[in-house]
Amino acid sequence: MTIFQDGEGTYISMEDYIRAMLVKLQMTDCASGRRIRTPMRKAIDDFTEVSREERAFFMSACGMIGWLASTGRPDLKHCHSRISQHMSAPGSGALDAVKYAVKYCATNSTLCLFQPYGSDGLWHHYSDSDQSSNAEPQNKRRSQLAGMSVRGRAPIDWSSTATSVQISDAVDRYELTVAKATACRRCRQHRVEERAEVRPARQPHLPYRSDRTARRRQLSSS
Repeated sequence: MTIFQDGEGTYISMEDYIRAMLVKLQMTDCASGRRIRTPMRKAIDDFTEVSREERAFFMSACGMIGWLASTGRPDLKHCHSRISQHMSAPGSGALDAVKYAVKYCATNSTLCLFQPYGSDGLWHHYSDSDQSSNAEPQNKRRSQLAGMSVRGRAPIDWSSTATSVQISDAVDRYELTVAKATACRRCRQHRVEERAEVRPARQPHLPYRSDRTARRRQLSSS
């Protein structure tokens, strides 16, 4: 990290670190290519197994991108969050994504944080969410939340991370709850039907009286 000032303001640059990263990753040749405008270009959907050497490269490159994203390059925060989800089992898609991010750094190495002299010093806070648009299997439809706090013209704090709420798990729990409720409702319905089963009606119990007793009561009443 390099901090310097000129006649316009104060700068924080990661250019020297990016140069060292390119040497470490043996990707110095990509610095002379055309400028890449975004650090990530597509979803990571190729899970073909990579070699042991490629896996080691991925781990190193992802760690370096993470350091840049956490210090002076907020533009890398989102792509690092997405790529680092594959660190446990990186495939060809994740490997291509981290190489593309390194190329982005190489062709945009001079981007830096800047605060001009006489800045108003006002705070501005921003946040956004992608509403579960990342359909990669390991993400499980979690939403990506991003935020940034800016004072004057310089970003001071920033973040981009997947939420802990997994939509797929929530859907599974909902479906399980519905299934249990349906089974319980059917059980109750079955018990009601059993109770309402049609059975032969019992004859009403009438007290036995002989004809002689009946005639006696009739004569006495008359």
